[in-house]
Amino acid sequence: MSWPALFDAMGLIAALAGGLLVFRGSWRRWTPEIGFSILVILALMAAFSLIGLLSSLGLAECPGPIRVAVDLMIPLMWGLFFWVWVQHLTGLEIRSAQARSQWMTTHPRVLAWTSDTDLRLLVARVLPDSLTDEAPSSEFFPGRPLADLFQAENPDSEPLAAHRRALAGQVSEFDHSWGDRVFHCRVEAIKDGRGRPTGVQGLARDVTEQRKAEEALKITESKYRAVVDNALEGIVVVQDGRLVFYNHRFESETAYTADVLDRSYIEFIHPDDLPLVADRYERRLRGEGLDYPFVCRVLVADGGVRWVEIKAIPTLWEGKPAHIYFFKDATDLKEAEAARVESELQYKTLFQESLSAIFVLDEEARFVDANRAGLDFLACDREELLGRTLWDFSPPDQLERQKKAHGTFTRPRVQETNFLVGDSIKQLLLNMVPSKHRGRTMLFAIGQEVTPYRRVEEGLEASREALKKQRDLFNNTIEALTHPFYVIDPYTYQVLLANRAAGVTAGDSPMTCHALTHKRSTPCSGEEAACPVDEIVATGRPATVEHLHFDAQGLPRYHEVHSYPVFDEQGRVAQVIVYSLDITSRKRYEEERKGLEMQLRQAQKMEAIGTLAGGIAHDFNNILAAISGYTELAIFKQANMQKTRENLEQVLKASERARQLIAQILTFSRQSEQELKPLELEPIVKESLKFLRASLPSTIRIDTEMTVGSSVVLADPGQMQQVLMNLCTNASHAMYDRGGILTVRLEKVEMTAEDRTRPSVLAPGRYLRLTVGDTGPGMPPEVLARIFEPYFTTKKPGEGTGLGLAVVHGIVKSHGGTIVTESEPGRGSRFHVFLPLMESGTEVEAEAEETALPRGTERILFVDDEEPLVDIGRQMLEHLGYRVSTRTSSPEALELFMARPDRFDLVITDQTMPNMTGIQLSEEMTRIRPGLPVLLCTGFSLQLSEEKMKAAGIWRLLMKPLSIGQVAGVIREILDGPAEPGRGRG
Repeated sequence: MSWPALFDAMGLIAALAGGLLVFRGSWRRWTPEIGFSILVILALMAAFSLIGLLSSLGLAECPGPIRVAVDLMIPLMWGLFFWVWVQHLTGLEIRSAQARSQWMTTHPRVLAWTSDTDLRLLVARVLPDSLTDEAPSSEFFPGRPLADLFQAENPDSEPLAAHRRALAGQVSEFDHSWGDRVFHCRVEAIKDGRGRPTGVQGLARDVTEQRKAEEALKITESKYRAVVDNALEGIVVVQDGRLVFYNHRFESETAYTADVLDRSYIEFIHPDDLPLVADRYERRLRGEGLDYPFVCRVLVADGGVRWVEIKAIPTLWEGKPAHIYFFKDATDLKEAEAARVESELQYKTLFQESLSAIFVLDEEARFVDANRAGLDFLACDREELLGRTLWDFSPPDQLERQKKAHGTFTRPRVQETNFLVGDSIKQLLLNMVPSKHRGRTMLFAIGQEVTPYRRVEEGLEASREALKKQRDLFNNTIEALTHPFYVIDPYTYQVLLANRAAGVTAGDSPMTCHALTHKRSTPCSGEEAACPVDEIVATGRPATVEHLHFDAQGLPRYHEVHSYPVFDEQGRVAQVIVYSLDITSRKRYEEERKGLEMQLRQAQKMEAIGTLAGGIAHDFNNILAAISGYTELAIFKQANMQKTRENLEQVLKASERARQLIAQILTFSRQSEQELKPLELEPIVKESLKFLRASLPSTIRIDTEMTVGSSVVLADPGQMQQVLMNLCTNASHAMYDRGGILTVRLEKVEMTAEDRTRPSVLAPGRYLRLTVGDTGPGMPPEVLARIFEPYFTTKKPGEGTGLGLAVVHGIVKSHGGTIVTESEPGRGSRFHVFLPLMESGTEVEAEAEETALPRGTERILFVDDEEPLVDIGRQMLEHLGYRVSTRTSSPEALELFMARPDRFDLVITDQTMPNMTGIQLSEEMTRIRPGLPVLLCTGFSLQLSEEKMKAAGIWRLLMKPLSIGQVAGVIREILDGPAEPGRGRG
């Protein structure tokens, strides 16, 4: 190949290779204009080289001039190519320098730098007034690593990583510290004309003070956040109608969680209150000042409803308008408001609908208000009455007296007041109470018209006079009779009337026979003599029976008793007239046959009756207290006929209880010879315990256990009852001071020859065992060895004869049985009575003018374990004007007193009550509040000295039954007299 051909081939290859490189963009610094120029030059070079090569190889005909032109153009093209290249490189440097200079001048007061793609500095400049010695102090020369500028030893540090991200096309920002100054850096790529990165440019601004301010702002926001989150009010922020913030109080009150954010506030408002809340929200958006709170209902997370009080204020939240809502729970407020409205409605209803006349007057006695009954009484309407005074209705002759009474009116009082209504004078019983109302003294007067009752009283007085004349005539007639004459209530057995001869027969005066029961004044001899009173009630016909009575000397007297019924308007036996003839002379010889054993048993039985009489006194007095109390209340409350009827019904109930108790006493005390017959013992035991319950103090509890089924023994009923009563009375005496448990057990036992528990005096066989036990102090062995000896007793003189257990022992022995005793000091005593059981199948006989009372307004606590007596006491004391609290349990009374010891001015308490006696209650109360007046009531004749009464805090002692006059006087003596306890008995 010739040299020209070789030269042409090399030119063609160089042109094609250069064009390929330019086309693929390998030379990234070239601009599009330069690159296009070089491509054109390279194309011409390739064309001329191809023509020359073909010509040199003889493959194409080429004229001489064209060949010469081709040879000249190829060197020319190479020269042009190198000139364009040089121009490109020179222009590139100039443009880069211009860009850097322009960027530097654009940010004259910041740290600025540029680097190439290898992160080597091209140029860097510090602030003219550098704020820190640690920042670069002079311009860095090109070529130094970028890491030196940022003092970065780790190639993965944030400044270098940010520059690499910038080369990838991402603008990066970061904070960097030089010394104690903080700079915010921003880096981005430097690109050529075709958008290709050729380096990185960056700048850093001193933000030290800004960062300090931001940190202080964070601390401040944290403090305010703590205040808001711990506020006692719920706080929420509503923006554009949606919740954007709430505090912990809102979360705890509603149980909502973070999922409520960005929800509409409407979702949390009760539908009925939504119009109110929405209206206020819209008005606030319009700029209306609604800074006062309002109350509405909100819905909580569990579906419930809460009343809240809300106050809202406008604010800016993250630069946008919003409202802050403060709310607190208003449930109690709404309930109190509802209760107030209901109370006012109730008061208005009671005020207007009351049947009593009610007036409200001011200090000048001017009518402020009146109810319908008051307006009807004064015969005027409300508009006509208001503004008039009380004196406008006063009779002229009473005007000055009524004004004087009104002027001195400072305490509640009850008085009759006359009113001039039209031409007539009406009387009103007024209960007047002064009270403060809105800073003014008002007089509340509640009245009941008494004019019709005065007319009734006048008629009753005339009837009483006529009745008195008839009664005097009747009394004179019966007093002339030489034989006993009684008028008896057939249902209570109470003696309503007795003549002088009856008093001589009973050993009493005629007056002391009144209010007694005829079975006490003239005791029946036994069940074989039918009671004429019962017979008359059953048949309605007159009856004549023969009865045994005892005179004042205790000598037996036989009487032939003639009884006649007196009927009421309904044909019911209302009274029984009893006329008695003495037939003792023909009966006396029969009494001489009584032997010593009967006398002994009868003496013991009378002792038991005496013992029981003391025990029953409390119950009797409670019954009599009910009778007398309700009767007195019936007299004092004639205006309330319904209440009078209820009180009289209580009188009948109490009387029936008295009748039952007397029947039990007569059953127990009947006299007869021993009569052994098949007897079911369990009913006798139950009947006796029922009778015994009335004679025992309430501090003793009776526990019974009957597990025998059939309990037939050969015995005398009266003597079996006597055995049980004597044993139970003995046991109750052992527990009288401290109380305890009386145990009565009836059971079958079978004694075998090998049985070690069998008493030696008993033969093997089947027995009925009656056990009576107590929780008293027990007996020492020396006393236990002598308890069945006649006249041996451990009681004080006058409290017992020592015959009770001796008689029990004799009766049990006479029935073929025995009695065994167990006792230990401090563990009580037990008596076991063994009686032979009869064979099964044995038939058992079947058994057949008013004065003014002192009154008051103090607070009194009344305590008694009997419901009727508590009711009577409350009514009595309220009638006297006192404010009364009652309790039927001494522990409950003590608990009420301890809650507010200064609440009561006086305590009235019964003595015998379960758990705590009246004396013990007084001791506890006066220990809490020394000097508290205590009035003790009892049905027993307690022997308390003044020293004992003072020690227990007892001021006075009253015996039952209580009367309203006695109670009224004693209360005023205590409350108005010297302040000291133990001043006597009432």
